Amino acid sequence: MSNFVCRMTSAEDSEITPYRHLYLIKRPVIKETVSRTSSNLNLQPSNNGITSSPDNYNDAIDNPILEKRRFELFIDLIWVGIIGNLADSFRDEAFSEDSGVSVGRALGNFVLLFVTAWRLWKFLQIFMSKYHTNDLVERWFVVWILILALLFGNDAPFLLIAGEEQSNLAIIVYLAARGSFFIIEAVYSLYIPWLRRGMLIRTITASTLAAIWIGMIFVPKDRQIYTLVAVTILEVLLEVAYDAPLLSHYLREERAKPPNADHWIERIREFFVIILGEGVLNLIRGSPLGHGLTPTSGNGISVLIIYYTLNGFYFSGDQSRRYIHAVKRAWWRGQVWQFFHVLLFHATLILGVGAGFLLEHPNTSAKAEGETLASQMYAAKWVVSISLATVLVSQTLIALLSKSLDGKRASKVDNRYLRLLPRIAVVTVTLCLPLREQMVAAVFLTILVMMLVAVLMWEWIASLERDGGLVEP
Repeated sequence: MSNFVCRMTSAEDSEITPYRHLYLIKRPVIKETVSRTSSNLNLQPSNNGITSSPDNYNDAIDNPILEKRRFELFIDLIWVGIIGNLADSFRDEAFSEDSGVSVGRALGNFVLLFVTAWRLWKFLQIFMSKYHTNDLVERWFVVWILILALLFGNDAPFLLIAGEEQSNLAIIVYLAARGSFFIIEAVYSLYIPWLRRGMLIRTITASTLAAIWIGMIFVPKDRQIYTLVAVTILEVLLEVAYDAPLLSHYLREERAKPPNADHWIERIREFFVIILGEGVLNLIRGSPLGHGLTPTSGNGISVLIIYYTLNGFYFSGDQSRRYIHAVKRAWWRGQVWQFFHVLLFHATLILGVGAGFLLEHPNTSAKAEGETLASQMYAAKWVVSISLATVLVSQTLIALLSKSLDGKRASKVDNRYLRLLPRIAVVTVTLCLPLREQMVAAVFLTILVMMLVAVLMWEWIASLERDGGLVEP
């Protein structure tokens, strides 16, 4: 025991904080101006900070990204609530008898609100990755954005509904958040001159878009959704244009080091885990499976396995062992990669809502007694089928955007297109299943599970190394 204590208190196991803590308020720092490196420190990650061999604390690395990782975990908790609230609102509108909203309209409302919530998350992630200031001002600015996100998440479901409960607070909160980002970056540009041209151009375009957002408050309630569609498309197109190499060069933003691609990839992956977690949580929260072993329990197990297979498909990609990620290739590939991720997020959440309704009616078909329940079951099966097919297609295209570097004879099946080919069959069958209206929910989910597990097992076997086998001798 004494040897263990001595070992734990030796100099080589000492830890240092991942950033210098000299001033509460600092001059703004962007990645271009960060000059300190870790090349001479031999740093290794640890649970509480980073371990280092130097005895002098002044040799500590000034790398705020490591410290901000702790903030990001807290930030994600806010968006877990926002996502859950939007999903609940979609379920209430799409599968409630007295909502007065069609499934198509409820789906449109959900997509638009989710895109807006996602964009707030993205703005905050880009800001935290872009600047290395990490002072008191920046930290409290993040808290301010989280407060606005909290208000947005609570009020967003009331933006596009009809009746007295309709509220425009979400628009005001969104504009306040966007304005806050512009204000703090305008202040930062006073200290970083080469940011000013980009700030000027963005201010002009943002002012025009803000006028559209404000105008949305005064348009008839039944027309707001069309205005929201238009302004969302304009904002997305402008962001893509700003990221294009030509405009980035004109704005002088190429002077900044590109965002940490590995960190951005990891954050997107974590966001997908949040989406999956929301669906899994709904299998437990409120005990939806009932007491004891019931037909609903079987449906719940089926949905859990579906989520497990989707998690496996996503993180396995095309099963290449060496590859160049899409984000690290041409800039347009990064944009397409991001687009399909947003589509993936939408579809996964919608899948959970549809599957949740099927859980409640395990032995009910689309020809059930009662016109309302029959139509809801029919709609729910189509929602699950289309969303699951969209998830599989999105995951496949995301994987194919990366470039495989595997040589011949690297795997049992070298061609990655052949490894992914069975997914097409699953998508085709999935889209045809709702056509059989008399099929009950339990059978419907069981067929989906069997297909997904079969494809997952195929990909595991096909991606084995050429000299590997099923059982280790």
